[in-house]
Amino acid sequence: MTLQGDGVWSTKDEMTTAFNNRQYDEMYRSTDFIIDCLRPILSVDETYTIVDAGTGGGANLYYIANEYQKHNFIGVDLNEHYLQQAIDTHQKLGIENTEFMCSDILRIDEIDSDIIGSAQLLNILEFEKGKRFMEECFKTAKRAVFVHSLFTERPLEYEMKVHDPSVDKIISESIHSVVNMKKMADQHGFIMKINKEFLMDIDLPDKFDGRGTYTVKTDNGKRLQFTDVLYCPWRFLYFEKGMNDG
Repeated sequence: MTLQGDGVWSTKDEMTTAFNNRQYDEMYRSTDFIIDCLRPILSVDETYTIVDAGTGGGANLYYIANEYQKHNFIGVDLNEHYLQQAIDTHQKLGIENTEFMCSDILRIDEIDSDIIGSAQLLNILEFEKGKRFMEECFKTAKRAVFVHSLFTERPLEYEMKVHDPSVDKIISESIHSVVNMKKMADQHGFIMKINKEFLMDIDLPDKFDGRGTYTVKTDNGKRLQFTDVLYCPWRFLYFEKGMNDG
């Protein structure tokens, strides 16, 4: 079984391919959630250059860029196969405000950007690489950083290894601390403006042998997301540079 590292994410596998294709066929609720969170940020007169780190096949970015056509987006990923899918599909769909770069996310400092964002990336990075990635985001972004990932609101952090024989890979699943992320942001002059929980509004059946999202409904009607036995506390965090309300 392949150990996680850059080699894992630079290869093509059936699960990732299916995930990308489904996302182009129908916008995921998580993408709609991100678009809604970004509305007060990107519905402005200014034009921003926004990096989408870990863009993969570009489906999530497609919907965001199409919604906010005034801004320019740069999708960055290490996987050449899925990056080419993003380039070809965006061109086919007529998206004109996106471009793509093949690069390691830790080299994000080489890109001139106003805002750096990522969706469902931080949670699949090995924990220390994830922290280094966020440090680079705060060092590089001129205006803001946003991240959609797994977070606990306590000062606890989790790193797990998932042995997934269906893709012959060992995958990291990391849950970072909002408290510690805020401290990191503060050190770089960023203020946390949004901390919003993602709530699933439909029931998803447990139909997977391994990784794959399903929901469990609590007594009060809240739907909790799981992948196999792992509870997934998805949140959207947004940080602005030096723009404290007080």
